[in-house]
Amino acid sequence: MANDYTVNSLLKAAIVEFFTELTLIQTAYRVKNSPYKGKLSAENTYQVRLMGQILGDTGYTTVPQNVEDKTITVEVQEPLNSTWEYNPSEFDRASGTEDGSTEEERYMRPAACDIVTRAEKNIIDFVNDNVYQHVGTPGTKLNSYSALDEANVFMHELEFPKSERKFLGLTPQNASDVKSSPYLNNNFNQNATKTILNDGYLGSWGEYKEMYSNNQFPKFESNLADATAGTIVTTAVGEGATTITVDFTVSEAGKTVKKGDLITFDKTVVKSVNKVKVTTPRGFQCRVTADTVLDGSGIGILNITPTVLFKGAASPSAYANADSTASTNIPIGTALTVLGSYQSNFAYIRPAIILDWCDMGKLRGNVEQSSNREQGVDLTVGADANLLQWANFVRTSTQYAIGVDPSAIILVAT
Repeated sequence: MANDYTVNSLLKAAIVEFFTELTLIQTAYRVKNSPYKGKLSAENTYQVRLMGQILGDTGYTTVPQNVEDKTITVEVQEPLNSTWEYNPSEFDRASGTEDGSTEEERYMRPAACDIVTRAEKNIIDFVNDNVYQHVGTPGTKLNSYSALDEANVFMHELEFPKSERKFLGLTPQNASDVKSSPYLNNNFNQNATKTILNDGYLGSWGEYKEMYSNNQFPKFESNLADATAGTIVTTAVGEGATTITVDFTVSEAGKTVKKGDLITFDKTVVKSVNKVKVTTPRGFQCRVTADTVLDGSGIGILNITPTVLFKGAASPSAYANADSTASTNIPIGTALTVLGSYQSNFAYIRPAIILDWCDMGKLRGNVEQSSNREQGVDLTVGADANLLQWANFVRTSTQYAIGVDPSAIILVAT
Protein backbone atom coordinates (compact mmCIF):
# COMPACT_ATOMS: atom_id res chain seq x y z
CA MET A 1 0.00 0.00 0.00
CA ALA A 2 1.12 3.54 -0.70
CA ASN A 3 0.91 4.55 2.95
CA ASP A 4 2.88 1.59 4.30
CA TYR A 5 6.10 3.20 5.51
CA THR A 6 8.60 2.96 8.30
CA VAL A 7 10.54 5.74 9.96
CA ASN A 8 13.69 4.02 8.69
CA SER A 9 12.57 4.44 5.07
CA LEU A 10 11.71 8.07 5.74
CA LEU A 11 15.07 8.63 7.41
CA LYS A 12 16.93 7.13 4.45
CA ALA A 13 15.05 9.44 2.10
CA ALA A 14 15.93 12.41 4.31
CA ILE A 15 19.63 11.52 4.37
CA VAL A 16 19.78 11.20 0.58
CA GLU A 17 18.15 14.61 0.16
CA PHE A 18 20.29 16.13 2.90
CA PHE A 19 23.58 15.11 1.32
CA THR A 20 22.43 16.06 -2.17
CA GLU A 21 21.44 19.60 -1.18
CA LEU A 22 24.14 20.65 1.27
CA THR A 23 27.36 22.21 0.00
CA LEU A 24 29.18 24.20 2.67
CA ILE A 25 28.33 21.63 5.36
CA GLN A 26 30.17 18.91 3.43
CA THR A 27 33.38 20.95 3.35
CA ALA A 28 33.40 21.82 7.06
CA TYR A 29 35.10 19.81 9.80
CA ARG A 30 32.39 17.60 11.30
CA VAL A 31 32.93 16.18 14.77
CA LYS A 32 32.41 12.43 14.59
CA ASN A 33 31.62 11.81 18.26
CA SER A 34 29.59 14.56 19.85
CA PRO A 35 30.23 15.20 23.57
CA TYR A 36 26.50 15.79 24.01
CA LYS A 37 23.77 13.28 24.68
CA GLY A 38 20.09 13.88 25.21
CA LYS A 39 18.06 17.07 25.07
CA LEU A 40 20.07 20.27 24.66
CA SER A 41 19.44 23.97 25.08
CA ALA A 42 20.83 26.83 23.01
CA GLU A 43 22.88 27.99 26.02
CA ASN A 44 25.26 25.03 25.72
CA THR A 45 28.78 25.93 24.61
CA TYR A 46 32.17 24.31 24.81
CA GLN A 47 35.73 25.19 23.83
CA VAL A 48 37.80 23.67 21.03
CA ARG A 49 41.56 24.11 21.30
CA LEU A 50 43.27 25.10 18.07
CA MET A 51 46.79 24.21 17.01
CA GLY A 52 49.23 25.71 19.54
CA GLN A 53 51.59 28.50 18.50
CA ILE A 54 55.24 28.83 19.58
CA LEU A 55 57.35 31.96 19.36
CA GLY A 56 60.86 30.61 18.78
CA ASP A 57 64.30 32.18 19.10
CA THR A 58 67.68 32.03 17.29
CA GLY A 59 71.29 31.23 18.18
CA TYR A 60 73.31 28.25 19.48
CA THR A 61 71.78 28.47 22.95
CA THR A 62 68.07 28.42 23.59
CA VAL A 63 65.49 28.14 26.33
CA PRO A 64 62.21 26.23 26.35
CA GLN A 65 59.47 28.16 24.59
CA ASN A 66 55.96 28.48 25.89
CA VAL A 67 53.21 27.04 23.73
CA GLU A 68 50.32 29.49 23.51
CA ASP A 69 46.97 27.78 23.14
CA LYS A 70 44.01 29.43 21.49
CA THR A 71 40.44 28.24 21.80
CA ILE A 72 37.24 28.97 19.95
CA THR A 73 33.75 28.66 21.34
CA VAL A 74 31.43 26.10 19.78
CA GLU A 75 27.83 27.21 20.26
CA VAL A 76 24.85 24.86 20.26
CA GLN A 77 22.02 26.10 18.04
CA GLU A 78 18.27 25.67 18.41
CA PRO A 79 16.90 22.44 16.89
CA LEU A 80 15.54 22.64 13.36
CA ASN A 81 12.30 20.77 12.74
CA SER A 82 9.98 19.96 9.91
CA THR A 83 6.70 18.41 11.10
CA TRP A 84 3.66 17.45 9.10
CA GLU A 85 0.25 15.85 9.60
CA TYR A 86 -1.71 13.88 7.04
CA ASN A 87 -4.68 11.58 6.72
CA PRO A 88 -3.61 8.10 5.55
CA SER A 89 -6.54 7.96 3.11
CA GLU A 90 -4.78 10.64 1.06
CA PHE A 91 -2.28 8.03 -0.02
CA ASP A 92 -4.88 5.31 -0.45
CA ARG A 93 -6.60 7.59 -2.97
CA ALA A 94 -3.25 8.34 -4.64
CA SER A 95 -2.34 4.66 -4.99
CA GLY A 96 -2.29 3.59 -8.59
CA THR A 97 -2.84 7.11 -9.91
CA GLU A 98 -0.55 8.89 -12.31
CA ASP A 99 1.21 10.75 -9.51
CA GLY A 100 1.84 7.61 -7.38
CA SER A 101 2.86 9.69 -4.37
CA THR A 102 4.58 8.16 -1.38
CA GLU A 103 5.37 9.67 2.00
CA GLU A 104 9.04 9.88 1.01
CA GLU A 105 8.33 11.77 -2.21
CA ARG A 106 5.50 13.98 -1.07
CA TYR A 107 6.74 14.99 2.37
CA MET A 108 10.19 13.77 3.36
CA ARG A 109 12.18 15.17 0.44
CA PRO A 110 10.80 18.72 0.80
CA ALA A 111 11.10 18.43 4.61
CA ALA A 112 14.78 17.49 4.39
CA CYS A 113 15.37 20.22 1.80
CA ASP A 114 13.76 22.76 4.15
CA ILE A 115 15.98 21.72 7.06
CA VAL A 116 19.24 21.71 5.10
CA THR A 117 18.45 25.11 3.57
CA ARG A 118 17.82 26.64 7.00
CA ALA A 119 20.85 24.88 8.51
CA GLU A 120 23.21 26.17 5.82
CA LYS A 121 21.76 29.68 6.08
CA ASN A 122 22.32 29.66 9.84
CA ILE A 123 25.87 28.31 9.49
CA ILE A 124 26.81 30.74 6.70
CA ASP A 125 25.50 33.73 8.68
CA PHE A 126 27.45 32.54 11.73
CA VAL A 127 30.65 32.31 9.65
CA ASN A 128 30.01 35.65 7.96
CA ASP A 129 29.66 37.39 11.32
CA ASN A 130 33.18 36.34 12.29
CA VAL A 131 35.34 36.69 9.17
CA TYR A 132 37.59 39.76 8.83
CA GLN A 133 40.32 38.86 6.33
CA HIS A 134 39.21 39.84 2.86
CA VAL A 135 40.21 40.33 -0.77
CA GLY A 136 38.39 41.57 -3.84
CA THR A 137 36.69 44.74 -4.99
CA PRO A 138 32.93 45.30 -4.75
CA GLY A 139 31.36 45.19 -8.21
CA THR A 140 34.30 43.32 -9.80
CA LYS A 141 33.46 39.98 -11.43
CA LEU A 142 35.43 36.82 -10.76
CA ASN A 143 36.07 36.20 -14.45
CA SER A 144 39.86 36.46 -14.60
CA TYR A 145 42.70 34.33 -13.30
CA SER A 146 43.99 37.06 -10.96
CA ALA A 147 40.55 37.75 -9.46
CA LEU A 148 39.81 34.08 -8.81
CA ASP A 149 43.29 33.31 -7.49
CA GLU A 150 43.67 36.34 -5.18
CA ALA A 151 42.29 34.53 -2.14
CA ASN A 152 44.64 31.62 -2.79
CA VAL A 153 47.59 34.04 -2.92
CA PHE A 154 46.48 35.53 0.41
CA MET A 155 46.25 32.00 1.88
CA HIS A 156 49.90 31.45 0.98
CA GLU A 157 50.89 34.80 2.48
CA LEU A 158 49.06 33.87 5.69
CA GLU A 159 50.74 30.43 5.74
CA PHE A 160 47.57 28.36 5.74
CA PRO A 161 48.66 24.74 6.34
CA LYS A 162 49.57 23.19 3.00
CA SER A 163 48.25 19.83 4.14
CA GLU A 164 44.70 21.20 4.36
CA ARG A 165 42.30 21.18 1.41
CA LYS A 166 41.23 24.60 0.17
CA PHE A 167 37.59 25.35 -0.66
CA LEU A 168 35.92 28.22 -2.47
CA GLY A 169 32.21 28.88 -2.11
CA LEU A 170 30.61 31.30 -4.56
CA THR A 171 27.20 32.83 -5.15
CA PRO A 172 25.40 31.43 -8.22
CA GLN A 173 26.08 34.70 -10.09
CA ASN A 174 29.80 34.58 -9.31
CA ALA A 175 29.87 30.90 -10.26
CA SER A 176 28.25 31.85 -13.57
CA ASP A 177 30.87 34.56 -14.12
CA VAL A 178 33.62 31.99 -13.58
CA LYS A 179 32.02 29.52 -15.99
CA SER A 180 31.45 32.24 -18.61
CA SER A 181 35.20 32.79 -18.87
CA PRO A 182 36.50 30.26 -21.45
CA TYR A 183 39.97 30.19 -19.88
CA LEU A 184 38.71 29.55 -16.35
CA ASN A 185 35.97 27.12 -17.39
CA ASN A 186 38.33 25.04 -19.53
CA ASN A 187 40.66 24.56 -16.57
CA PHE A 188 38.07 23.03 -14.24
CA ASN A 189 38.67 19.46 -13.13
CA GLN A 190 35.27 17.95 -12.42
CA ASN A 191 34.41 14.80 -10.52
CA ALA A 192 31.51 13.23 -12.41
CA THR A 193 30.08 11.56 -9.30
CA LYS A 194 30.11 14.78 -7.28
CA THR A 195 28.57 16.70 -10.18
CA ILE A 196 25.65 14.27 -10.21
CA LEU A 197 25.19 13.84 -6.46
CA ASN A 198 26.03 17.27 -5.04
CA ASP A 199 23.87 20.23 -5.97
CA GLY A 200 26.01 23.29 -6.74
CA TYR A 201 29.30 21.44 -7.21
CA LEU A 202 31.56 23.19 -9.77
CA GLY A 203 34.79 21.20 -9.63
CA SER A 204 38.39 21.86 -8.63
CA TRP A 205 40.49 24.66 -10.06
CA GLY A 206 44.11 25.47 -9.33
CA GLU A 207 44.71 24.93 -5.61
CA TYR A 208 40.99 25.02 -4.74
CA LYS A 209 40.21 21.33 -4.25
CA GLU A 210 36.48 22.01 -4.40
CA MET A 211 34.47 24.94 -5.68
CA TYR A 212 30.70 25.16 -5.32
CA SER A 213 27.87 27.64 -5.59
CA ASN A 214 25.40 28.44 -2.82
CA ASN A 215 22.66 31.07 -2.94
CA GLN A 216 22.78 31.58 0.85
CA PHE A 217 25.90 33.78 0.89
CA PRO A 218 24.78 37.19 2.19
CA LYS A 219 25.18 40.61 0.63
CA PHE A 220 26.26 43.39 2.99
CA GLU A 221 24.89 46.90 2.47
CA SER A 222 27.16 49.54 4.01
CA ASN A 223 26.06 53.06 4.87
CA LEU A 224 29.45 54.27 3.64
CA ALA A 225 30.48 54.53 0.01
CA ASP A 226 32.95 52.02 -1.39
CA ALA A 227 36.54 52.79 -0.34
CA THR A 228 35.53 55.46 2.18
CA ALA A 229 38.71 56.85 3.77
CA GLY A 230 39.26 57.47 7.48
CA THR A 231 42.08 58.32 9.89
CA ILE A 232 42.99 57.15 13.38
CA VAL A 233 42.52 60.09 15.78
CA THR A 234 42.54 60.94 19.49
CA THR A 235 44.58 57.97 20.65
CA ALA A 236 46.93 55.44 19.10
CA VAL A 237 45.74 51.84 18.80
CA GLY A 238 47.66 49.90 21.43
CA GLU A 239 48.42 46.25 22.23
CA GLY A 240 45.25 44.26 22.93
CA ALA A 241 42.95 46.92 21.49
CA THR A 242 39.42 45.96 20.50
CA THR A 243 38.32 49.52 19.64
CA ILE A 244 39.64 52.21 17.30
CA THR A 245 38.75 55.91 17.11
CA VAL A 246 38.32 56.97 13.49
CA ASP A 247 37.70 60.32 11.78
CA PHE A 248 35.76 59.90 8.54
CA THR A 249 35.47 63.72 8.07
CA VAL A 250 32.38 65.87 8.51
CA SER A 251 30.88 64.63 5.24
CA GLU A 252 30.07 61.32 6.98
CA ALA A 253 28.61 62.93 10.14
CA GLY A 254 25.57 61.17 11.57
CA LYS A 255 26.03 58.03 9.47
CA THR A 256 26.10 54.59 11.08
CA VAL A 257 29.17 52.45 10.61
CA LYS A 258 27.53 49.04 10.63
CA LYS A 259 28.40 45.72 12.17
CA GLY A 260 30.01 43.89 9.26
CA ASP A 261 31.89 46.82 7.72
CA LEU A 262 35.39 45.65 6.70
CA ILE A 263 38.46 47.85 7.20
CA THR A 264 41.99 47.76 5.78
CA PHE A 265 44.79 49.92 7.25
CA ASP A 266 47.48 51.68 5.24
CA LYS A 267 50.05 48.95 4.55
CA THR A 268 52.93 51.46 4.67
CA VAL A 269 52.18 51.88 8.39
CA VAL A 270 50.79 48.57 9.64
CA LYS A 271 50.78 45.21 7.90
CA SER A 272 49.22 41.88 8.77
CA VAL A 273 51.34 39.06 10.25
CA ASN A 274 50.90 35.38 9.42
CA LYS A 275 50.94 32.23 11.56
CA VAL A 276 54.74 31.90 11.46
CA LYS A 277 55.27 35.55 12.49
CA VAL A 278 56.24 36.73 9.00
CA THR A 279 54.94 40.12 7.92
CA THR A 280 52.74 39.96 4.81
CA PRO A 281 52.61 42.64 2.10
CA ARG A 282 49.00 43.50 2.99
CA GLY A 283 47.63 46.08 5.36
CA PHE A 284 46.19 44.96 8.70
CA GLN A 285 42.48 44.16 8.41
CA CYS A 286 39.59 44.09 10.85
CA ARG A 287 35.81 43.84 11.04
CA VAL A 288 33.38 46.17 12.83
CA THR A 289 31.43 44.18 15.44
CA ALA A 290 28.77 46.70 16.52
CA ASP A 291 26.85 49.56 14.93
CA THR A 292 28.33 52.99 15.72
CA VAL A 293 26.79 56.38 14.88
CA LEU A 294 29.40 58.95 13.87
CA ASP A 295 29.26 62.30 15.69
CA GLY A 296 28.80 65.72 14.12
CA SER A 297 32.42 65.76 13.01
CA GLY A 298 32.30 62.26 11.45
CA ILE A 299 34.23 60.67 14.32
CA GLY A 300 33.32 57.39 16.00
CA ILE A 301 34.75 54.75 18.34
CA LEU A 302 34.45 51.43 16.51
CA ASN A 303 34.42 47.97 18.10
CA ILE A 304 36.55 45.61 16.03
CA THR A 305 37.80 42.06 15.68
CA PRO A 306 40.43 40.62 15.87
CA THR A 307 42.17 41.89 18.97
CA VAL A 308 45.24 43.84 17.82
CA LEU A 309 48.47 42.05 18.82
CA PHE A 310 51.78 43.55 17.72
CA LYS A 311 54.77 41.63 16.44
CA GLY A 312 57.00 44.37 17.88
CA ALA A 313 55.58 44.26 21.43
CA ALA A 314 58.04 43.87 24.31
CA SER A 315 56.67 40.38 24.97
CA PRO A 316 54.95 39.56 21.68
CA SER A 317 52.13 37.06 21.54
CA ALA A 318 52.61 33.92 19.50
CA TYR A 319 49.36 35.01 17.86
CA ALA A 320 50.69 38.45 16.84
CA ASN A 321 48.72 39.70 13.83
CA ALA A 322 50.03 43.25 13.18
CA ASP A 323 53.43 44.73 12.34
CA SER A 324 53.53 48.51 12.78
CA THR A 325 56.23 51.03 11.97
CA ALA A 326 55.64 52.27 15.52
CA SER A 327 56.28 48.71 16.86
CA THR A 328 53.76 48.72 19.68
CA ASN A 329 50.86 50.78 18.34
CA ILE A 330 49.08 52.09 15.27
CA PRO A 331 49.85 55.80 15.49
CA ILE A 332 47.44 58.71 15.28
CA GLY A 333 47.11 59.84 11.69
CA THR A 334 47.22 56.33 10.19
CA ALA A 335 44.94 56.07 7.18
CA LEU A 336 42.39 53.30 6.68
CA THR A 337 39.75 52.36 4.13
CA VAL A 338 36.27 50.90 4.56
CA LEU A 339 35.45 48.33 1.89
CA GLY A 340 31.82 49.45 1.45
CA SER A 341 28.91 47.27 0.28
CA TYR A 342 29.95 43.79 -0.79
CA GLN A 343 28.74 40.33 -1.73
CA SER A 344 30.28 37.60 0.43
CA ASN A 345 32.03 34.53 -0.98
CA PHE A 346 34.27 32.31 1.17
CA ALA A 347 37.72 30.80 0.63
CA TYR A 348 38.77 28.55 3.54
CA ILE A 349 40.30 25.34 4.77
CA ARG A 350 38.31 22.58 6.46
CA PRO A 351 39.23 23.34 10.14
CA ALA A 352 37.91 26.91 9.71
CA ILE A 353 34.33 25.74 10.28
CA ILE A 354 33.59 23.21 13.02
CA LEU A 355 30.20 21.49 13.09
CA ASP A 356 29.14 19.15 15.86
CA TRP A 357 25.84 17.40 15.26
CA CYS A 358 24.09 16.63 18.53
CA ASP A 359 22.40 13.43 19.59
CA MET A 360 18.85 14.50 20.43
CA GLY A 361 18.24 11.38 22.52
CA LYS A 362 15.41 8.86 22.57
CA LEU A 363 11.78 9.65 23.29
CA ARG A 364 9.74 7.46 25.63
CA GLY A 365 6.30 6.17 24.85
CA ASN A 366 4.66 4.55 21.86
CA VAL A 367 6.57 6.62 19.29
CA GLU A 368 8.46 5.28 16.30
CA GLN A 369 11.88 6.91 16.09
CA SER A 370 15.01 6.41 14.04
CA SER A 371 18.31 8.30 14.03
CA ASN A 372 21.36 8.13 11.82
CA ARG A 373 24.73 9.79 12.31
CA GLU A 374 25.97 9.68 8.74
CA GLN A 375 29.39 11.25 8.10
CA GLY A 376 29.10 13.36 11.24
CA VAL A 377 25.57 14.62 10.54
CA ASP A 378 22.75 13.52 12.85
CA LEU A 379 19.15 13.36 11.64
CA THR A 380 16.18 12.05 13.64
CA VAL A 381 12.76 11.04 12.33
CA GLY A 382 9.84 10.32 14.64
CA ALA A 383 6.28 9.24 13.85
CA ASP A 384 3.09 9.08 15.89
CA ALA A 385 -0.66 8.89 15.29
CA ASN A 386 -3.71 10.74 16.59
CA LEU A 387 -6.68 8.38 16.98
CA LEU A 388 -9.13 11.22 17.66
CA GLN A 389 -8.22 13.06 14.44
CA TRP A 390 -7.34 9.89 12.46
CA ALA A 391 -4.09 11.50 11.38
CA ASN A 392 -0.42 10.61 11.17
CA PHE A 393 2.32 12.90 12.43
CA VAL A 394 5.92 12.79 11.28
CA ARG A 395 8.70 15.01 12.58
CA THR A 396 12.21 15.38 11.17
CA SER A 397 14.71 17.14 13.44
CA THR A 398 18.37 18.01 13.64
CA GLN A 399 20.50 20.00 16.07
CA TYR A 400 24.11 21.08 15.81
CA ALA A 401 26.78 23.34 17.26
CA ILE A 402 28.96 25.77 15.27
CA GLY A 403 32.50 27.02 15.85
CA VAL A 404 34.54 29.29 13.57
CA ASP A 405 38.27 30.00 13.35
CA PRO A 406 38.20 33.31 11.42
CA SER A 407 41.97 33.26 10.90
CA ALA A 408 41.44 30.32 8.51
CA ILE A 409 38.83 32.03 6.29
CA ILE A 410 39.09 34.74 3.64
CA LEU A 411 36.03 36.65 2.49
CA VAL A 412 36.11 37.19 -1.27
CA ALA A 413 34.19 40.41 -1.94
CA THR A 414 32.44 41.06 -5.24
